[in-house]
Amino acid sequence: MPLPRCQSPGCRTPYSLRSTVAAGRDRGGLACEAPPGSLRLALHLTVVRAARSRPPPYSFVLMEGRFLTEPGSVHQHNLRSLASQGPALVLGDGVELGFNTPMENYNNGDEMMVQYVGTQSCARITAGMWLLCGPTTNSVGTRLYNTHIFDVNDGADEVDLEISSPIGIYTSIANSHVRKSGAGTLRLKHGSNTFRGTTIIRNGRLLVASNVPKGGNSVLGNCTADVVIGDAGTQPGDAPTFVFEGSASRTFARGVSVGPCLGSPTLGSISNINATFSGALTLNSRLRLFSAS
Repeated sequence: MPLPRCQSPGCRTPYSLRSTVAAGRDRGGLACEAPPGSLRLALHLTVVRAARSRPPPYSFVLMEGRFLTEPGSVHQHNLRSLASQGPALVLGDGVELGFNTPMENYNNGDEMMVQYVGTQSCARITAGMWLLCGPTTNSVGTRLYNTHIFDVNDGADEVDLEISSPIGIYTSIANSHVRKSGAGTLRLKHGSNTFRGTTIIRNGRLLVASNVPKGGNSVLGNCTADVVIGDAGTQPGDAPTFVFEGSASRTFARGVSVGPCLGSPTLGSISNINATFSGALTLNSRLRLFSAS
């Protein structure tokens, strides 16, 4: 896959993190890493400090390996590429991202993308906190939203992209929709995420293992809106799916809305548990109910 190029004016060379020495030489463009292994950032080797007067990288392309921080170090590298320019974060086979890369955009209607492009093994985001950013309200108090897209390829593993980090929102009163696309499986593990916005599943599986209340922090963030399974962008042959997993009974108190779509929306559980859906069910096309036996 050809790597995106640096977005800085006049710069056309990807920024490589193939050694810790290079970690202080960012030119405000792309950060990428190809060979397997681990890159561990310490307090004195941080792109943020080295490039204090320059913009942060637009994108990270991490194809293999683990990207961590030294114990006691706190690193944050904001990413700013809009989806129209390419994904802000690309993850390949077996990648582990262990520090915060806020998806930084505050404009109503804009979109940013996280993309898993692997074909074999699950990629993981394990940072202590992982932030989405969004707008708040306009001058008359109407809530404004951007959208963060998780485009997940369907690889060989049962789960293709797993986010165990708590997913926060900046500022704390900001709003951002989350949309799952791609045929692969996205697993959200943290049960108390704070992002605020509608969850939309356009294609592929969204897998969770925690209850979903109507309002209050949850695996699907802090929101009362219906979860949308299938929308106008769902294509024939797509299979937008929301399912529970785990060993204990689950409850889902929000509504579920199935949009007018051409795919095969599915709702249920892949574990042999009781899953109770108590919110309103709005159908604009057929919905398949699934339960493991």
